[in-house]
Amino acid sequence: MTKTYQDVEDAFLSLCLEWNIPVPILDLALPSDPCDVTSHDEVRINVEAAPDVEAGYHAAHVLGHYLCCLHAEADEREGGAETCDLVADIIAKMALK
Repeated sequence: MTKTYQDVEDAFLSLCLEWNIPVPILDLALPSDPCDVTSHDEVRINVEAAPDVEAGYHAAHVLGHYLCCLHAEADEREGGAETCDLVADIIAKMALK
């Protein structure tokens, strides 16, 4: 079965809900994106760049990048400590599961 953008997006959203993670803007990758693109507020999913990767793993991989971006942006922002702690707590819960 070939995965679709929607498969990966659905899996990503499910992970966000499961771990109580803020949901970024989600979209298809741009034609110029060589792979998935993440920032603290946007995720662009490039299904074609990882054709042999299962949708759930693809979503989890992108989520890891997104959490790093979320923490990095908050770390540079005045008053971002709450978001940094949120990310660290999410990772701690994942590690202990």
